[in-house]
Amino acid sequence: MHSLATTCCLLFVAPIAAQEPEARRQAQPAQRLVLHVELLSPGAPVPRIADEHAPPALAKVRTWQGRKIAWRLDGAAITNQKDAAAALHRAATDPKNHRDSKHRPGTREPLPLRVEPADGLRWGEVLATYDMALAAGFEELQFEDVPTPWFVPRSVMEPILDDGVLVVPKVIYSEPDDRPEAGRPTFDVHQDGRIVHDEAVLFVWTAGKEDDLGALRKRLLELRQGLIADGRLRVRAYDGEKRLDMPLLVRADLWTEWRDVRRLLMLATSPEIGFWQLQAAGTEVEYEPKLRSGWRPPESTK
Repeated sequence: MHSLATTCCLLFVAPIAAQEPEARRQAQPAQRLVLHVELLSPGAPVPRIADEHAPPALAKVRTWQGRKIAWRLDGAAITNQKDAAAALHRAATDPKNHRDSKHRPGTREPLPLRVEPADGLRWGEVLATYDMALAAGFEELQFEDVPTPWFVPRSVMEPILDDGVLVVPKVIYSEPDDRPEAGRPTFDVHQDGRIVHDEAVLFVWTAGKEDDLGALRKRLLELRQGLIADGRLRVRAYDGEKRLDMPLLVRADLWTEWRDVRRLLMLATSPEIGFWQLQAAGTEVEYEPKLRSGWRPPESTK
């Protein structure tokens, strides 16, 4: 586990308003950098655990082999992760990509970085890009259009659910989760897009059908009302907006598609719900290779 003092409460920069005349916007210096993460080859799915006696739920989950992704910061796509990390470091340390620091008066800091995952990107790949950006020196990130200024990966105590039905990704830059906030809600996002809270399935993705977010919205509104009753609706210091003063933990499988995690994040951070402190469940250990080699958790976790 690595932790940076400047990133323990990593800020996502809010989307930039586009109300100025085009000519004026083009004349102004860039206000952020954009990193596109592209899917070159989706690879082939194979069973996560090759065991003919595996329970049905475990037999359905997959791992992907032979996937190829690329990172495009400015110019050609970079297919080697080490080269992409080097390009991010060059961008983060280039003075022309710096601005006056919002948090340390009298100093300069890298421009915010917006990460744009392509269709088909998986959650583990998105968080691996997060690690690369932090290692490069970026301090403010935004994942696509998720409108929250606060995101913290947490190294959770239960990284494996139901013997491997859900396995969280490895995250290098994370905070320990040994003292979770009392009452913090946890939402699980499975490979098939299901969203679960307190063992209740609140959303099921169905190909070709419009998303039915009714049950998920209802649960989030119930959580909101309970937190308001507990006095947890408070004015956010940096912008004066009223938001819920309670983090929400997202526990997603490393092979869950980004679109399925984004679906939860967008609704939870919408004004009608009001969460803004997002936490992502991660782990210091890559558990999937251990599971595939025959290792099993000491006890089944739920």
